[in-house]
Amino acid sequence: MKRPLIMWSLVVLTNFVSVAQTKDRSGTDQKDASAVKQIMAENNEWAAAERSGDKAALDRILAPGYSYTDLNGKTGTKSELLANVQPTAAGASLAAEPKKENNYDVRVYGNAAVVTHDAEFKNQDVTVKARGIDVWVKHGSSWQVVAHQWTVISGPRGESLPQEFLKACAKMSFQPEVHSLYGNAEVILSKLENDSMGLPERRGYLLLIETQDSAELAFFERVTTEESKVYHWNGSSIADLREKLTNYILANRGIACVGAQTKSLVRANLQLSDLGSIPTPLSAKGAFSHMIKRYGDAYLRVTVLLLC
Repeated sequence: MKRPLIMWSLVVLTNFVSVAQTKDRSGTDQKDASAVKQIMAENNEWAAAERSGDKAALDRILAPGYSYTDLNGKTGTKSELLANVQPTAAGASLAAEPKKENNYDVRVYGNAAVVTHDAEFKNQDVTVKARGIDVWVKHGSSWQVVAHQWTVISGPRGESLPQEFLKACAKMSFQPEVHSLYGNAEVILSKLENDSMGLPERRGYLLLIETQDSAELAFFERVTTEESKVYHWNGSSIADLREKLTNYILANRGIACVGAQTKSLVRANLQLSDLGSIPTPLSAKGAFSHMIKRYGDAYLRVTVLLLC
């Protein structure tokens, strides 16, 4: 008999580890070390506030634009979390004491930081192992969380993506690709005719379109086998973020879900618009051509990051 899907309480869907353990990283300067210490101290306060249902503390720790993605792939905002937060329900908790295998890792990028960690949730007789990604931004002398996302490693989940696809996602995170194309719209679209990017096998990918004085970004996130969500931004330049993203792929080394990490970094740096859901594209030309065509004869740099 199939086990029914467990309805996890909201407090279980967010980060509540009471003791943080960070990995030692050689070359970390004193400023970054101080930031890591401060972030982990505030992380512990976040944990305690969620367990006790302390809305005032959560309001202080979570940034105004905070968003989260829970174990079932559902998204929410700060106001939604505060409206529903309650003390940890009986039978829904992390297993035992936080251990070394929680694999806390804090990477500081100036006034932004990404924290990754593992966790184990128990709800009655069901156990879920997950990996969390938290994005922190410094405001004044304190740090606040702007985004949090869980990725289920094992156990029941609400996603409709098949398990084979999710297993492939972990493999893709170890071998992402970055493609850069130059030319006008006609030239770039002709190169996309011989598409070998394998978008149907990807759970997340990113398109950057740059001219001499403008930039555009689209993040594609597959939510089911038939549908993908699209997030969008446009502005004057995205060069710094582009370099940060490509460098992070190397720094990540396939350890964490590179798609979720990329989405979190982009959200921490840009104000994205949610364009809603589209049928999952079957080719690069199908996914990108309508955006590229608008540029006509303008000389472009088009970068595609194939993530998880």
